[in-house]
Amino acid sequence: MVKFITRLWFSIILFQVSVEPLTMDFRIWLHRNGYSDDDFEAKNFGNNGSFGGKGYFNYIVRRRPVIFIHGNSDGALSDGSIYGTGWNSHLKGFLNNGYTAAELYGITWGDRNPNNAFEKTFNCEFVNKIRRFILAVLKYTRYNSVNIVSHSMGVTLTRKAIQGGIINGIDGSCDIGEYLKGKVNTFVAISGANYGLCFCNSDFFLSQPGCNKKNGFWPGDNYHSTLCSDITKNGYHPTKYSQFLQDLNDANKPEGKFITTVFSTEDELIGNKNKVFNRYTSSLPLAGNQYISNSWNHTETKDNSSFLVCKEIMNNDLKINHKKIIKNIF
Repeated sequence: MVKFITRLWFSIILFQVSVEPLTMDFRIWLHRNGYSDDDFEAKNFGNNGSFGGKGYFNYIVRRRPVIFIHGNSDGALSDGSIYGTGWNSHLKGFLNNGYTAAELYGITWGDRNPNNAFEKTFNCEFVNKIRRFILAVLKYTRYNSVNIVSHSMGVTLTRKAIQGGIINGIDGSCDIGEYLKGKVNTFVAISGANYGLCFCNSDFFLSQPGCNKKNGFWPGDNYHSTLCSDITKNGYHPTKYSQFLQDLNDANKPEGKFITTVFSTEDELIGNKNKVFNRYTSSLPLAGNQYISNSWNHTETKDNSSFLVCKEIMNNDLKINHKKIIKNIF
């Protein structure tokens, strides 16, 4: 079913965010279960580096846990910067709908420094940290599956954490492990770059680690690079692009039982109306629902979609039948 919505009005009372760095109960559990060296708490970011956990040992987790994975230069919670708003808006929405800190989890996987944005690749360190956090939350909450909300670079890192397998990068190789089949109910991908970024074909950016051809955002085919940003032509897709991204897209391994993408054609970081060789780079091969804004920027697409994401996850947790929909949102 295809449904187009040109403008969406909503009214919602938001509770103040009442979350904190990982709770004492969760920290004790992590220490006792072999996660001490993972630094999920991220103390170097003060109170903004993480969130989640039960208030006490025998607290009952009543809803399927939701894990939030941020994008490049962002973090778990807002640090007040333009691209560092964290997941505050989403937490408000979930808390307003009956969730507690025992069901909402987030970490900071990067350095939160925008000056280092193009130094970051899809490397073993980042993917392993995200994967281990997913496994930790599954074990800690004793749920057989979780929901995951990801943004920007966090989308592709999390996809690999779920799909498992080999990473062969310019900065090292590793085997992430087996496919986490059935461990994710709803996977939400906000403003990802799953087919690369057109500006990575320029000489300057192609020389940066973040745009490399093995585990970066390289969109492919330098010979036809002018076609990458041409949104008037259809039908040409490069046979080779970033090996990391190509492996993800060709794997035929669903990231969740339900897969939803949210993105904007006015995303200033992705650019080019979100198109890479005339296909939406924020789309996913196996996605069910797709929500497209024609006005939000990169950060707004994350922060303003909180109501939509919460509704999608809550509906999917109760859903038996699922119909594919495509919506244009304000």
